[in-house]
Amino acid sequence: MNYVDLKPGDFAMPVPVGLQLTVQYNTEGSIEKVYSGYHDRTDITSDIVGILIAKKTLPAKISARDCTTWVFGVLYTSRDISKTAALSGGTDTELLKIYTQEPAAFNFFAASYENSIGAVRGSVAVRRALAMNGFKMLPGWDIFTQFNEKLLSLWLKEDKYTFKPVVTDIVALGREAGIKYIRFLVNQIVVSKVHNYIDNNGFLRSRITADSGTLYDVNYADSVSNGVAKGSVVYFNERTELLYSSTKVNAKQAEPVKCRYCGKLIEIPKSGTAQCGNPHCASRLVSCIRTFTDRLGMPQISNETLREYVDKQKLTCLPDIFLLDEYKGNDVNTSAANLLRALIPYDVIARDDVLLLFTTACMENTKTIVFYMSNPEQIQNDLRITHADLPALIEWFSDPCNVSDMTTLLATEEIKIAETNKKFDGAPIFRDKIIFITGTFLHGSLGYVSSILQSYAAKVTTIMSNNVDCVLVGGTHENIDGAGVASARAMHKPIMEELDFFKAYGIDEDINNLV
Repeated sequence: MNYVDLKPGDFAMPVPVGLQLTVQYNTEGSIEKVYSGYHDRTDITSDIVGILIAKKTLPAKISARDCTTWVFGVLYTSRDISKTAALSGGTDTELLKIYTQEPAAFNFFAASYENSIGAVRGSVAVRRALAMNGFKMLPGWDIFTQFNEKLLSLWLKEDKYTFKPVVTDIVALGREAGIKYIRFLVNQIVVSKVHNYIDNNGFLRSRITADSGTLYDVNYADSVSNGVAKGSVVYFNERTELLYSSTKVNAKQAEPVKCRYCGKLIEIPKSGTAQCGNPHCASRLVSCIRTFTDRLGMPQISNETLREYVDKQKLTCLPDIFLLDEYKGNDVNTSAANLLRALIPYDVIARDDVLLLFTTACMENTKTIVFYMSNPEQIQNDLRITHADLPALIEWFSDPCNVSDMTTLLATEEIKIAETNKKFDGAPIFRDKIIFITGTFLHGSLGYVSSILQSYAAKVTTIMSNNVDCVLVGGTHENIDGAGVASARAMHKPIMEELDFFKAYGIDEDINNLV
C-alpha cells in the first residue's frame, strides 16, 4: 500500500468492496452519465441509470446548475454476494448484474463531489454539498498524523464504520485540493477447497485453493477465525495475507487441535501462528534435519521425502537419519563444536564461540563432553567458562532429549569427531603440549585463539592443572583467571603474554600468509 499522498489535514474515507461509480450530472442538475470506476471509467449508463433513478438509489437531480458535476461513490451491499454469483470473472460486471436483479439490496454512498468550475473545495465544503443534495456518505476521519496501515486498521474497528472490513481503496479530500485516490491491491477469490496441514517448521497451516486453481497458504488460526470454507469469497492483500472472508460472521473461535504426531493439544489463537508446544515433536523434525544436514555438508533429501519418512515413523528423532539408506555408511567428519552447532537452533544460541569454549575446555574428549552435558550444573565451576551465552547452553543441556540426541550422535559409527579444531595445518611445534589460555585476547575470542593453537598440534584448556605445560595470557589483561595464573606460577609453569608468544613462534606470520 502507498499512503505517500495522504497528509495531516486530509479527510480520508476507506472504500468498501462494491461497485465504484462516478455519476455525472449535466448543467440542468440531472443525471447524464454513469461510469464504473473513478479514474479509469467505463460507461455503464444504459445498463444502470434507469434502475438508479426508478429505485431512488441516489438523487436523480442536484441543485448545481450551469456546470457539469461529478459525484464519486460506491454502490454497496452488505449481503453475502458469494451466494448470488461467482466472482471468478470481472467483479464490476458481476456486481452490476446483481444490482440490476436485486437493487433493493444496495445503497449508494458518496465519497466526493467535483464540478467543472471548481466552486467546491476542501472536505468541509464537499461533504456539506453532498449532504445538501441528499447523498448518503461514506464515514471518514480527519488525518492528524502519519497515515499508515496500523491507523487504518484502528479506524475500521470503530463502531461507526459499519461496512465489512474489506477496503479496496481510500478516497481522501484535501483542505484545498480536490479528491485524492489511492488504489489498494486486493485480490478477491472464490474458494473451491481448503486443506489443513502441518508445514516443515511444525506450524498449522491452511491451503486455500481458488476456483481458478491458484493456491494461497495462510495460518490455520486465520482461516478458522474467518470461517473459510468451500464457496467463501475471500480477500487477500498484495502480500497474500488474508483480509476477510464473506463467511466470517459464521466463524467461531477454533477449538484446541490434537497434534497428530505426539498427541499434545495445540491451543489455537484468534489469529497468527500455532504449533505443537512440544519442542521435540516430530512435526518439527523436517526443519531440524534440514538445518543439521546443511551444517554438516551432508547429501540432501527433499522436504517432501523427509515428511513422508516422518509420517511413516521411519524418522522419530534426528539421530534416526543414520538409519536411512541415504545416509547409512556415509561418514561425516566434523568437530564436537560443529556437531553441537548443527543441533542447537540459532534462536537459542546465536554465536559459535561458547560451543568452541565448551568443547575446548573438555579437551575435545567425547567422554568428557558427554559427562558435562549430563551434569550441566558442574560446567560453571569446573570448566571456568566466561561467556554471555553459557546460561543458554547449560539450559539446553538440561533437557534430557537434547543430551540423548547428542550422545547418540557421538556414538554413531558414521560420525567421526576430530579431536582438534584447527584453523589451518601448521607445523606440529606444540605436539603433546597442553596450553592453558585465560583472559581476553587481542587476536579474537578464546575459541578463535584455541583453533590457532590447535593448528600447531597443541592441546588447549581453560582449566589450570598439573598437566599444563604453558600458560598464555590475553593481551588486554582483562578477565584473567588470577587463581589459575598464581597456581601456574607456584608450579613454575612458563607464563607468556599473547603478543610475545605469537611473535616468538611466528604465528602472526603464518596467519597473514593465509589471507
